[in-house]
Amino acid sequence: MHLFLVTVLGNRWKLNGLDPDTPIEVLKLMVYRQTGMPPQQQQLWHGREKLTSLAGVREGSTLTLHPRLQTGF
Repeated sequence: MHLFLVTVLGNRWKLNGLDPDTPIEVLKLMVYRQTGMPPQQQQLWHGREKLTSLAGVREGSTLTLHPRLQTGF
């Protein structure tokens, strides 16, 4: 399965080789290779829901990547 990834700045990538059983941790590593954003700073959204698994995500869907804001100084 392939998915598209869009950032809040409008950058777009295509992610190939995914399966509905692919763990989110593996997906975040793929995103890291494409974008350079570390997995712990990623928030992936599908529609209006934060992504917790790829179950129910259709072929060709678009995921939105939001940076996780760091708190504390």
